[in-house]
Amino acid sequence: MALYIAIKEDASMLSFGTGASEINGVKEAIWTRDFALKNLISLMFEKSFKGLSVSTMRPLLEEAFLDTESQNTAQELRCIYAEYKRRSITKVITVTNPSHGARCRRDLDIHVEDVELRRNSYVATSEVPFAGATVADTAILEPPHRGDDKSPPFYRLIPKLFGIASDKKQACHDQLKALLESF
Repeated sequence: MALYIAIKEDASMLSFGTGASEINGVKEAIWTRDFALKNLISLMFEKSFKGLSVSTMRPLLEEAFLDTESQNTAQELRCIYAEYKRRSITKVITVTNPSHGARCRRDLDIHVEDVELRRNSYVATSEVPFAGATVADTAILEPPHRGDDKSPPFYRLIPKLFGIASDKKQACHDQLKALLESF
């Protein structure tokens, strides 16, 4: 999807992240770019790429900026947006997984300091979800935004889940599930 949007928008730059995960010992950013390059001919037969030439796509992929250091979305955004700023990019379309789009936009608004670039940044989602998940599995818990909603601040509790040590996550899950099922 990123390549498709880059071609349609006449992008001057394509970037891939992350350094947090690896596939067969290769950082995800490199693996994704290499996979697209290896399968470029196959893409030509996809309906959405009809009429586009390999000569248009190959340079974008070969010259793509690869972030192989970032370990989370916030770091990735800071790294890649610094590169956009360095190259004087003025419009950004971030393509991400469907269940990751809302958090990606939130993190973009928090971690990208350049206000003008942030205003000209958009999030699009691919058609490929994380394995076993759909966008419907994404829960968005926001602060109350109606004056008559006197709900307690549940939204402040959820971020704490991300700070739980790996070896304690299953126990937390089980206890939280039991607690919620008791209501």
